Amino acid sequence: PSPVGNPLAADNGARDRVDTAVEHALAGYEVEGGADKATQWQRWVDVRDAVQPGHKHRYYDDQMLYHYTREGFGGVTNVERASLGALTHPERTARVSERVR
Repeated sequence: PSPVGNPLAADNGARDRVDTAVEHALAGYEVEGGADKATQWQRWVDVRDAVQPGHKHRYYDDQMLYHYTREGFGGVTNVERASLGALTHPERTARVSERVR
């Protein structure tokens, strides 16, 4: 197979978005008392999202929550997971983040 191209090369604003997102993620560790576990994982997801915003194969937030924090699926049931699909990305993020507080 051919190597996959650099996703940042085709998008002039991608490098700036990624750099800004990385700075924001790293700043989360510099707050007094340390990183907020309920939100720090989302900062790193934001770095991934910055590469290609609105990617059609993006994982659900509860799946990423598990991979970033090992917190299970944030207590989200299958019924709730199905209803999350009807929410916007910020609404899903808020709903899942509430689960880990």
